Amino acid sequence: MKTMKRIFASLLAVMLMAAVMVIPASAAGEYTITIDTQDEGHEYAAYQIFAGTLDEVEIKGVISYVLSNITWGSGMDDSKVSALGNAEAASAGLTDEAAAHAFAEMLVSGDYLGTPTATSTGNGPYTISGLDAGYYLVKDVSGSIGSDEYHAYTDYILRVVKNTTVAPKASVPSLTKAVSTADGANYGQSVSAAIGHKVYFELNASMPSLIATYPTYTMTFEDVMPTGLDYVDGSVKVYTNNDNSLEKLTEIQGYTVSYVGKKLTVTVTDAVASIKATITQGEPQVMNSDNIVVRYAADLNDDAVIGIGTDEMGNKNTAVLKYSNDPNNAASYGTTTEQTAQVYTYSLQVVKVDSNNRDTKLSGAQFRLWRYEGSSQVDKRYAVATDNGDGTYTVTGVTATESEGTLLTTDANGQFTVKGVNAGTYRLTEVTPPVGYNKLTGDVAIRIVAELDASSGKVKNFGAEKSDTLDTTVSAADYVATLTVANKAGTTLPETGGVGTTIFYIAGVVLMIGAATVLATKKRNAQK
Repeated sequence: MKTMKRIFASLLAVMLMAAVMVIPASAAGEYTITIDTQDEGHEYAAYQIFAGTLDEVEIKGVISYVLSNITWGSGMDDSKVSALGNAEAASAGLTDEAAAHAFAEMLVSGDYLGTPTATSTGNGPYTISGLDAGYYLVKDVSGSIGSDEYHAYTDYILRVVKNTTVAPKASVPSLTKAVSTADGANYGQSVSAAIGHKVYFELNASMPSLIATYPTYTMTFEDVMPTGLDYVDGSVKVYTNNDNSLEKLTEIQGYTVSYVGKKLTVTVTDAVASIKATITQGEPQVMNSDNIVVRYAADLNDDAVIGIGTDEMGNKNTAVLKYSNDPNNAASYGTTTEQTAQVYTYSLQVVKVDSNNRDTKLSGAQFRLWRYEGSSQVDKRYAVATDNGDGTYTVTGVTATESEGTLLTTDANGQFTVKGVNAGTYRLTEVTPPVGYNKLTGDVAIRIVAELDASSGKVKNFGAEKSDTLDTTVSAADYVATLTVANKAGTTLPETGGVGTTIFYIAGVVLMIGAATVLATKKRNAQK
């Protein structure tokens, strides 16, 4: 700002030349403008707006540069400049940076510019050389940067030429992506979740530092779901923060939502206008500390990757932000680098064995799997699962009604596996013991441990812990937690109607027959 004001003051200093010392500037064609940036792929074009005589002027020991004898420059369209009037009068109106910027926009939009006086392309820093004395508009040529690149175009640069270096006015937004199992809280790079449960995503985009140079600013969030996640229709909410934090969010208007082919697209048509509309006190102003925050919900479905998958990223959700990147071309946009967040889910295997010989596996045992809802130890949720017919079940949801929970049955190998469980403590209630074995005296339990790396989001530790007092053991491998449950065989009791009773029956019959014979013999003897 100070540099620009000094330049505009230089233009007016011509009137004061009688009172100062004038030092002639360099010869024609020897000037350069250097755009000091390492950003690659730009093309900068310099247009000479005003030509004239450039002199160094020392005023009380301070060197300034003034342009006198002003005419329209070589970068103007000769067929149109007459409509702009006298060049000297036009230059006199450039009294501050705002006036100069408005003048530049008028020249570009009105198509008053001709052929660039000189250009520079390639990699930064960029040097435009061989320039005559004059007042130049430097334009970052639209279309020189690909729309899929994470860059922004520079706003117009206006300079009185001497050998000078300028910093380009360009900035880009940033994008972060996070996920949580709680709506509106505890967002991180990754979470563990059970199939059938919701997870909550957050996309957070910052404003570019030069947001004030954009008449309008469009932000389009493109979020691609993996096969294991389904967007929850109508769950999108878009917010802004007005206190430089994410602790106080205000919902905004002025956005559209579409969901096609697993891609969620949220477009904020004009972020500047949407943010300003939320400001109720003072002058509405958008700053680079403002953010646009998109939140939505998704269901983890039964196509979810179990464990970490081939890329160690589980169910990876990806997003990019497409943003306005040229303050002078509303149709131009850039694209941020891809951001990800991961959702992991695991398997629980139950193995039923004989307590006296653990190599003996027991088939036919039936269980219901359940866990407490939230942090309470009151509300139980029973697993509802699909029988895959191969000794495995896939969780599809939960129910609060015990009888509606799926009966999980050990197969011929004495085991079953439940796919799609979360980390945390699970309990199993035995409904039917194996034939010939006693029913368990209580519930068995296992705690599944999954430690997630806060930076990469990957699972850095997976294990299992015993969580009951019964005859069980636990283990974990390849993101499968295993609970081995032992049952005791029943005791054999004497049966009624056996051979001992038969002997007593036979002996009784013989005694009765003997007694009858004795009685009959005595009776005959008495009659004689």
